[in-house]
Amino acid sequence: MDYTRLDQENAIFEIEVPTSWVGKSLVEIDARKKYDLNIIGSKHPDGRVSTHVDPEQLLEKGMTLVVSGDAQTILKLFR
Repeated sequence: MDYTRLDQENAIFEIEVPTSWVGKSLVEIDARKKYDLNIIGSKHPDGRVSTHVDPEQLLEKGMTLVVSGDAQTILKLFR
C-alpha cells in the first residue's frame, strides 16, 4: 500500500479494492460515513486512471482506489 503523508494526521493512499467491496458501488460502501475516508480517484485493471468519482460505479477486482483521510485509521483498515 503506497501513501503520501500530507501532515501529521492526514495522508493519501493507493489501496487495492478489498474483496468484500468487489461488485458493489461506492454508494453501497458509503466509505466516508463508515470508514471516515474520501475516495478521490481510481485506477482500473486496464490501466485507466480516473479522478472523476462516479458513486454508482461498480468496483472491480484488481482496481486501486486513491483515498484520503486519517493515516492511522486507513492503515488499520487496510493492513
